[in-house]
Amino acid sequence: MKNLGFSRKKLIAIAATVVTLAASFGAYSVNAAGHIDLTADVNISAAIGAGDASQFATSYEGEIVIDLYKIAELDESGNIKGLTPDFANSGADLSVLTNKTSEKEVKTEIVEKVKPVAQSDAVKPTDTIKATKTKDGLTNATATIANGAGIYLFVPQDCSDADFNYTFTSYILYAPTSDYITLGSGSDEWKYDVNFLLKSEAKPKYGNVIITKNLKTFNDSLGTASFIFDVEATRDSKTVFSNVYTLTFDKNDNYVDGAFTKSITIDKVPAGTTITVTEVYSGASYNIDVEDNKTQTIKDLKAGETGTVEFTNDYDEHLKEGGISVVNTFEKVETTVDGLATVNYNYTGNNLEGGN
Repeated sequence: MKNLGFSRKKLIAIAATVVTLAASFGAYSVNAAGHIDLTADVNISAAIGAGDASQFATSYEGEIVIDLYKIAELDESGNIKGLTPDFANSGADLSVLTNKTSEKEVKTEIVEKVKPVAQSDAVKPTDTIKATKTKDGLTNATATIANGAGIYLFVPQDCSDADFNYTFTSYILYAPTSDYITLGSGSDEWKYDVNFLLKSEAKPKYGNVIITKNLKTFNDSLGTASFIFDVEATRDSKTVFSNVYTLTFDKNDNYVDGAFTKSITIDKVPAGTTITVTEVYSGASYNIDVEDNKTQTIKDLKAGETGTVEFTNDYDEHLKEGGISVVNTFEKVETTVDGLATVNYNYTGNNLEGGN
């Protein structure tokens, strides 16, 4: 296969495009100082970017496993010799690296072609980093590969903690590299210690909440009695879930042995949050039994578990007909900020005339 060489200008453009994902990613110039030592070890290290405020960077503690695959060989001048045998039939187009390429092109023409092959049973990692993530960063996050010069795909494996599932971006890197390649300035000297940055996305795990309403007395001559609850989930003083729910008692409902009880289950409430449930409307002709019970709290909702709150009201001996059940409509909106996926509900109207 024809060697794929790189000019210095193209090299800088590539490195600048993707430096946030893989600090060592660039293309090599044949004018770099000296030749690559093809017999040398390369040390490839995972890192967390300075100022990374993602959920993974700030909260996760545990093991992180990153598989490394050599997808292409380099010659001693830094030119690409071609794909390694494991990836020869992947369809990856390494020629995009010889042009003024973009991150998107590298992902579509190389990463997305070689990653499925890497994750097949037929291919084993060249090496694996098994790092430990602590509140202070990563430890044991380096793999040393003999005769290691080449282009590598790094594939961090998914991981999770009590409240979140984490996924990561896979990308490619060059080993060795140089300051001039990655920064566009500085020394041309080949560096056999190469770093890449982890880019993560956090998706919350969920639990459920059951709200139960008990009526000591139900006056069915009034027809219905409606109760409205505001539900809010907070994490680190930030609201990550907010909605309102209605429970309605009807004279045509079946109540067993005079027990006037109804419940509603709220699915997919983010785990690890504090849930505050407030009875904001206690129904025409009904009062809550203890005023302090209007607001109840579930602390640290566990993933896959169900938190419960219970409210009791009684008929106040006043005839106020026409308890209205207001059904509010919300639009579910999912956003990702700093790698953290958050679900919010935006109010769009209700079932009353006018709807707002």
